Amino acid sequence: TFCLKSMNRIEPAAGQMLWDSSTTKFCIVLSGRVRLVDAQGNLILSLGEGSAVGEIVLFPEASLQPYGVRASQGAQLGFVNPDCLQRLFQQYPQIRQRLYNQALRRDLLLLFGQNKVFQDLSRSQLWELLTQAQCETFSTGDVVRSSAMPCLWLIRRGELRDPSGQRLS
Repeated sequence: TFCLKSMNRIEPAAGQMLWDSSTTKFCIVLSGRVRLVDAQGNLILSLGEGSAVGEIVLFPEASLQPYGVRASQGAQLGFVNPDCLQRLFQQYPQIRQRLYNQALRRDLLLLFGQNKVFQDLSRSQLWELLTQAQCETFSTGDVVRSSAMPCLWLIRRGELRDPSGQRLS
């Protein structure tokens, strides 16, 4: 309740760029819709009420791709107080993990937009694929074992090598 009461609420004009990667605040769409756009202004994803925006500022160590947010008609956003957010993370670590996974998926969506292999899929199709993905982090030297089920590995950063040292692509 404290977080909701301490939010700085804004009602931007439709089309207004209201958030970009230089902004250091995390916000929630309270009503209406916003559009996530890449550095060239291309639509990445449309988000509605209850969606989190700006999670990339919470994880600077992850080197996430920058994006911007444009308001649609009737959008209202609430910027969350950083102290309140830290208290929430301490009390509910699963919220932090969920936002981190969301940030990684949006990062992959931005990277896919630059990859010709995925050019025939719409952004919404890619997003649907990514929401089903499981995020894993590996360290140098980790042995990665795949399950018996076939899977698709999407490598965000770094590379995978087989036991003989061959780079997997």
